[in-house]
Amino acid sequence: MGYLSQKKKHERINFILNFSLGLISVTSFLALFDRSSTFSAFVNQWQFQIYLYLLVVFMYALISRFFIQGTFAALLIVVNYMLIASSANLFNSSHGGGTRQVSILYQNQTQNADTLMAQAQAEGVDVISLNHSRAPFSNIDKYPGYYLYNDDNELQQSFIISKYLPLKSGRILFSPQYSGSYMMFIAENQPMVLVNIDFSGLTHEQEGTVYHNLGEFVIAQDNPVVIVGDFGIPAWSKTFQKFLNKTGLEVKNHVILSNGKYRFNPFSIPSFNLLAYKNFGVSNVQFLPKNDNNLYPLLINLTF
Repeated sequence: MGYLSQKKKHERINFILNFSLGLISVTSFLALFDRSSTFSAFVNQWQFQIYLYLLVVFMYALISRFFIQGTFAALLIVVNYMLIASSANLFNSSHGGGTRQVSILYQNQTQNADTLMAQAQAEGVDVISLNHSRAPFSNIDKYPGYYLYNDDNELQQSFIISKYLPLKSGRILFSPQYSGSYMMFIAENQPMVLVNIDFSGLTHEQEGTVYHNLGEFVIAQDNPVVIVGDFGIPAWSKTFQKFLNKTGLEVKNHVILSNGKYRFNPFSIPSFNLLAYKNFGVSNVQFLPKNDNNLYPLLINLTF
């Protein structure tokens, strides 16, 4: 009786491992060799979760003494790691090594302007990037030390508030559905152009147009560009990689599993990023409390 029970357990583990590895093999193949279809793009969005699941399968195979499956899982881990790490930082942010710093607060759909500005002032935030705000920010005089140069009719779409005097600012149209804002300023004797975007809900058909226009804006700038926001797609997707190659920008933060509704969501597509050039880095990434707002503000410390 004990032998039959042990045999059934062995067969069950063998089935779980073979099924998991077979399914992941197919998704890895799609992610590597077929990036043109909508289905492969959908699979590609979950590549980081697949990588984490592979780590679990690998450990389960070793503990259960299924070494053949464990070896195959290890190979798939290497393949998926190379796919993700080619354009994203898995668990650690990229440190630039500089001593100068700019803190950037990012949030979409702000419900309470006073609460958010109180948080920004308490944290000593230098720049605040906002999209689709539902709270009035037009009276910037209420917040001493901050500047806002965007037109009032743009404040419901995308805008930037800064402690640094803006040299130039405005709106960028990426497609009929998507726009962003930019602000040029000098921080710690370093001129830079900050671009604020929200590409959440971006479809596979819209990617090419939106990222082409964003890339054209970046390469047209004379000063270093920093982009913060929800990019709508993960950094290892084909469109994103082409954009990085075209502009020379790099992802500076570690993978963030959240869409702003929760501090951590394992089923969220990791699309929050800060991009900058090689001499820039990130020393800290954290979510601040929601307080009276629906989404968590994302605080990033940029170093150079």
